[in-house]
Amino acid sequence: MSNFLTQLTLPKKHDPQAFIAYMKQDFLGEVRKVPRIGTITGATLLVGNWTSNSHQYLLLTEWDGNAHSPFEFLESEIFTDFKAKIKELGAFESAAILAPNT
Repeated sequence: MSNFLTQLTLPKKHDPQAFIAYMKQDFLGEVRKVPRIGTITGATLLVGNWTSNSHQYLLLTEWDGNAHSPFEFLESEIFTDFKAKIKELGAFESAAILAPNT
């Protein structure tokens, strides 16, 4: 299993809260329906700068499949309305994990 990290930069003219709502309500629900070789086992959208008005995001995707990005469709289909700049940072494997107290 790999983790893919993608940097998303939203243009300043777009509303960050609308983008976050879109990601929660539409994108993350639909991402599993796109045909590909492999399975997305989880996805997390991280917002930058600890504020709700940031235009910087990281999309962390847990991927069980071939070692290529599961998001080839991002640029052409999903972000046409928001015109987010997309930069794939690559695949990462877990090296150390802090487990919750049990």
